[in-house]
Amino acid sequence: MSEMLLFGGNPPILSQRALKIIDDFVKGNSVHVLVYTVWRPNWKPYMTKYIEPIKLLKINVTFEYILGDVENASLLDKISEGNIVIFGGGDTMKYFDQFCNEANRSKIKELKEKNILFIGFSAGSLLLGNVGYVSPLDNVSGKSVLRNGLGLYDNFVVSVHHDLWNDTMDFYKATEHLQIIKLSINNAGFVFKNLDGLLLNDTVLKCN
Repeated sequence: MSEMLLFGGNPPILSQRALKIIDDFVKGNSVHVLVYTVWRPNWKPYMTKYIEPIKLLKINVTFEYILGDVENASLLDKISEGNIVIFGGGDTMKYFDQFCNEANRSKIKELKEKNILFIGFSAGSLLLGNVGYVSPLDNVSGKSVLRNGLGLYDNFVVSVHHDLWNDTMDFYKATEHLQIIKLSINNAGFVFKNLDGLLLNDTVLKCN
């Protein structure tokens, strides 16, 4: 069964609890990590922020980086080759445009029962859900936006950068019609030991 770590902020992973989850997740002495991201200036040097904490673990780690492409509907085909799959942060709307299509949603559904650890940072945490909330502070319209995500989780919806954006009222107003749990997360993040919803959190900020 897949496991999941969601962070409301940007890398690196600072939580010792989260690093322990990663360490415990890896069976054997090696792991392959896929990092999905979108293009931005100097995107490659930024990747070190995602991988450095994992490289410090006492395991052999290999990494592969995959850039989003709105024309490529099968970007997630390689996920089955990775033990750990990271969806990074950046331009949130671009992430939804480049990764959230029917082919990729179907692929995620197939992979839920596999032994994969999914990790989301900021935009990556949003797009892993069935519904993704995009803050007015995070898109050019200046309004709350709901987008169809990849559907890895569907029993809650999250907002990110809670400790910086303070957009809780917008979040609850935009998602009040959704009869699921609403979580506002900060950099500390949440650890989901399985996708049935066992929630182990470093800091609970909002949960209803």
